[in-house]
Amino acid sequence: MVSIGTTFKSTEVIPVAGRYQCVVCKLVVDVPAHVVSMGKTFFACPICHAGEEGGAKGPHEEVWEYLG
Repeated sequence: MVSIGTTFKSTEVIPVAGRYQCVVCKLVVDVPAHVVSMGKTFFACPICHAGEEGGAKGPHEEVWEYLG
């Protein structure tokens, strides 16, 4: 079980379906269950590019916060 407020790096596997928020620009994305079942990883934020080289945060830093 993932607790609300847990943060993740852009390279980690998405553990549960739900809403996630970029810790930099506050963009909220909904991750559906079928994406989780496919074993997909988080991604760089499409708005501020946090989670990628040269972005607000790099791939080794936590970018996404679980909202529930």
